[in-house]
Amino acid sequence: MANLSGCHICLLGGDRRKLKLVCTLIDSGAKVSCYGVPGDGLRPEAIVAESAEEACRGANAVVLPLSGTDSKGNVKVTSRPVCITRELFSVLSPNAILFSGTVPRFLAAECESLGIRIVETTANDELAILNSIPSAEGAILMAMQATPFTIHNSNCLLLGLGRTGTTLARMLQGIGAHVWVAARKGKDRARAFEMGLSPLGFGDLSSCLPQIDIVFNTVPALVLDRTLIYSMKRTAVII
Repeated sequence: MANLSGCHICLLGGDRRKLKLVCTLIDSGAKVSCYGVPGDGLRPEAIVAESAEEACRGANAVVLPLSGTDSKGNVKVTSRPVCITRELFSVLSPNAILFSGTVPRFLAAECESLGIRIVETTANDELAILNSIPSAEGAILMAMQATPFTIHNSNCLLLGLGRTGTTLARMLQGIGAHVWVAARKGKDRARAFEMGLSPLGFGDLSSCLPQIDIVFNTVPALVLDRTLIYSMKRTAVII
């Protein structure tokens, strides 16, 4: 375990998984300040700030959720509203580091001008693959809660076969679902075929959607437009 004595780390937003991170950081000797982090179960050594600015003041590093922020800087997963601005980050220590799953262009530019180094955690394959496990499990849980039928023997369409998509495909297949995979790249469609799934391109969705019970979208872009959605069963669920 790294020795983080003398380091001040600020956590802005996140779900209950952040509680584990808080424990690890404190056990490593870091000073931890939080804002927008679930308070139930938080270590007493953690500083619960009254504002995002208070949490950031003097911090050597800021950790945002893996989902990062929207295009306006609003943290997507948080128990209290947090908007990342130049003014907010100007109170950080010099040469601070920002850890975030993704960083929008405007925020990257502001960080560069302030001398803040960015570490995009989704670029780390080891972390992203491990994170795909709870993400896939959560998606399946949401599907189970939203449907009156079993996932076993249901027709599932997976949009994208990246790190999360691959993990989700294996889980759905293990449950006994019939799994189609829409992927842009030929190598991903080949991998889907090798896995015993039914591959197709995004241009072929219209031929597949009428029979689909559940759609799992792992692509960070609009794929299902109005026309495609109207071709689906009225009972279909999109996760």
